[in-house]
Amino acid sequence: MAGERTETAGGAMVPVGGAGERAAIPRAALERVLARAAELQAAAAPEGAEVIPEAQLLEIAREVGLDAAHVRTALAEERARPAALLEEGGWLLEALGGARLSAHRTVPGAPDAVVAALSATFTRHETMTVMRRTDTHHSWEPRDDFGAGLQRMLSAQRYALAGVDVVVATATAVDGTRTLVRLEATLNRARRQARTTVAAVWTAVGGLAAVVAALLVLLPLPEAPRLLSLGGLGAFALLCGATAWGAVRRGYRRAAARAQLRLEQLLDERERG
Repeated sequence: MAGERTETAGGAMVPVGGAGERAAIPRAALERVLARAAELQAAAAPEGAEVIPEAQLLEIAREVGLDAAHVRTALAEERARPAALLEEGGWLLEALGGARLSAHRTVPGAPDAVVAALSATFTRHETMTVMRRTDTHHSWEPRDDFGAGLQRMLSAQRYALAGVDVVVATATAVDGTRTLVRLEATLNRARRQARTTVAAVWTAVGGLAAVVAALLVLLPLPEAPRLLSLGGLGAFALLCGATAWGAVRRGYRRAAARAQLRLEQLLDERERG
């Protein structure tokens, strides 16, 4: 019917006026249309035409009603994708908690200046040293020398990043005055140490329980007290194992949370200039 409006369902396009009017395009449908159009364009593009100039992308974004500032931020995030930091697998490691940390922020300054300020903070205040520099990524790792260990032991500061494997920074210019900086870190070594601690405690408790159980079996005890003692021993061993697991897991997760918070604080400092 002319002039009839139809409610949207699942973000589908709907008529909004008379028979000669085109359908309105909700935001969800717009995103699907743009994504599909990009696929069709890529499939139909001749060889060597897989790239698009940034100016043309901004013009396209303007035509579909996207804010240029948001597009530039999205471009910076895409360019800032760092090389993957591997996270070791295994059911026990995964049960302890994740080993990857990540934080990102758009901060004032040029990329080189932002990275230089971060590097100064890492080396002077976090007892870390430069691991590698490339055109796109910078990385630091905790120092393991005697001086760094003494500094951490004597200082009242809590060195939350001392347990990380590596911190990788990527800085990408958003515009002439802002930089998108992304920090990523892994805690594979700390998580392996936690797993080793849990396994050692379980082995010790299991071994002790096995010895005591063998003695209970060999001793000339009445059957009922023997079974009761074995049941109590098994419950005690399970309780000790569960307690050790909970304590180690909480300790690891607290350390990971502190390291994550420190990454956020470093970006807060850069954001304030």
